[in-house]
Amino acid sequence: MREITGEMITAKESNAFGATLMHSLHRNREMWTVFAAACGTAENGLSDELRASIISLANWVDRHTSQVMAGKESIDDLLEVNRSIMSGLLGGTDQGR
Repeated sequence: MREITGEMITAKESNAFGATLMHSLHRNREMWTVFAAACGTAENGLSDELRASIISLANWVDRHTSQVMAGKESIDDLLEVNRSIMSGLLGGTDQGR
């Protein structure tokens, strides 16, 4: 997650568009798809509520990514979601790149 978020930050800071931006967005979308798929299995040890929340967030990431690719939304919200998740996983420490 850190690597992909770093790629997205670099793309944003360099005002990237086209293939460079799309590659980062695609990798982020794939990562969230994997998270959602993992939460959809019965063997997953997370609570039903947390699994549903992750799946819902992955669906939002998918929709928002399409909007970013279409030039209708900013990448900033995707970055904020990734940073928030990383911070939570690391016990609330600040996550830049």
